[in-house]
Amino acid sequence: MGVASRNKRERRGVNLKLLPCVQGLKKVFHNPDGPKMSESLGDLIDPYCRRGITLDQFRKLVTTGVMAWNLSTIEEPLRCAELDRLVGTIEADGAHDFKDIIHALVARKLSCFPNDNRFIVAFDVSITRGQFHIQAASFLSQSPAKLDALDQQPLLSVQTSDE
Repeated sequence: MGVASRNKRERRGVNLKLLPCVQGLKKVFHNPDGPKMSESLGDLIDPYCRRGITLDQFRKLVTTGVMAWNLSTIEEPLRCAELDRLVGTIEADGAHDFKDIIHALVARKLSCFPNDNRFIVAFDVSITRGQFHIQAASFLSQSPAKLDALDQQPLLSVQTSDE
């Protein structure tokens, strides 16, 4: 993609498929006052990236990072309830490990980005010339009840696509 195309895309905002609970909101633009959401998300999951990881594995890692990031933006009692709900959707064999990873990522997010309360509403992962790229859209989360009231849907939603 050329410079002109990138500039045009940035002017229009991130064009990602938003979660159903925020589809009616305005497009989310890059916040010039802070780091890009995609960079912060990449920093969050960086310790878990390893050499030779596939695009599908990276997508799963980013999805887990998004879950942890969004969980970290909500109050502790509600965070535990949402995590228990998510763990309930996973096979029993991997549920304990998944919960441990989420707890570690939430702790990392709270220590590395303590004042960043953006809520990730959409993301995409791609690969170009052997490099992974993350695109993410977010909005400032003031209270989890505000998001939940938008559409009475769970605070976290995972949409996967088979490619």
